[in-house]
Formats: sequence, structure tokens, C-alpha cells
Amino acid sequence: MEEESHQLLKIESSQICIICDKDEKKPQLGTGFVFLRPNWVVTAAHVVLDDFKAPRDKLYAEFPDNRKLELPVKVLAVHKENDIALLEIIGDTTPGSKPLFPGYVELSVSKGLISLGYTPSKGRTITASLAKTYDKKIREREADETILEFESNQVEGGSSGGPIFGDGGAVLGILINVFTTEKEPDKTFARATSILNLMNGIVIDYNPEILISIK
Repeated sequence: MEEESHQLLKIESSQICIICDKDEKKPQLGTGFVFLRPNWVVTAAHVVLDDFKAPRDKLYAEFPDNRKLELPVKVLAVHKENDIALLEIIGDTTPGSKPLFPGYVELSVSKGLISLGYTPSKGRTITASLAKTYDKKIREREADETILEFESNQVEGGSSGGPIFGDGGAVLGILINVFTTEKEPDKTFARATSILNLMNGIVIDYNPEILISIK
């Protein structure tokens, strides 16, 4: 996929998934993506929390464009206020893809964004949407939350938890909801929380079998 800035974005089918619940008649709940580790999946918290309270018990990640692979997942951690959830794939099987990595909005050359997500109206598949411009805002919370907002008539509710990309495939944000405004009721807008709101909650460590500690 190529943007107007001629930056090439190449995403593997095994990097994006649909988050599902076996207990639901329609199991598809939202979108997720493999992030930082081969067995980590990121999505929106409201996708995996039952009534936004306890984690759902029978969650799995479906990779529809990767042999329709289905892998059980469990919720590791959530940030309800920022609507972020970190999941772990249960067992030794992984989708076999390179995990996605974060990027900074300030370092993105392109003025636009690309979002990927599950769109129920188009079937059980992942679709892409291009936004040529976006707004960056600060939402006052316990800790200020950076959010990205952009117009998109192709993003649907099933896209919640999907990745927002900048240049070169770096993840800039996580889609959390779609909305309309009284001023422009015919237009649909999408809102994403910055990936930095997730990174602030992840502790970076190292593997002593690979890196030797210097004392």
C-alpha cells in the first residue's frame, strides 16, 4: 500500500487479527495486532472486558487472512481510562509474524494515517482505510492522554483495537471508537489513543541468555 508521500507500508496477514469470544453467538468483537513480542496482542480494553468490568473467559484471536488461524488468548493487563488492553497468546503456537513496533507522531513525515481493522459489513476480513489528515489532541485524564482524530467513513465498530500506522509501518495509535458530530452529522470520525499511552505502561527488560550484564 502506498501513500501520497510514497512511503511504502507492508503489513503481513499474520500481524492483524479479529478478537473473538466463544461464548458469543456472533463471536467477532473487535480488532487486535501482534505487538513487540510474537505472543503479545494489543486491542482496546472495551473489546475484551465484559460490560467494561471483568475480562472475558473464552477469548481467541482469529487471523482470517492467515489460513484462518485461531489462537486462544488471555488478558494480561488493561488501562480502562485510555481503553487499552494487552493480551497474551496461550501456548507455544504463534502466528509466525514479526511483531509490530511503535512510532512517534512527531517523527512521521506523512500528514496522513492508515488504519487497519475488522469491518463487519465486508465479511470476516481486515480492511485498510486511509486518512489524508488528522488532528492531534490532549485529553486531560489522571495522566494526560494524547489522542488522534480523523475522518473515515470506512471505519466501523469492529475496527476497535486496530492499529493506526504512520510512515514505514510504525504503529502510532490504537483505534478506540468512531463518532459523529452535530456540526457534520453526515461524516464519521475515528478516534485513536496514542501508542505512547501503552508504552508508558510497559517495563523494558532484557534476556540474560542473550545480553550479558556488565557489573
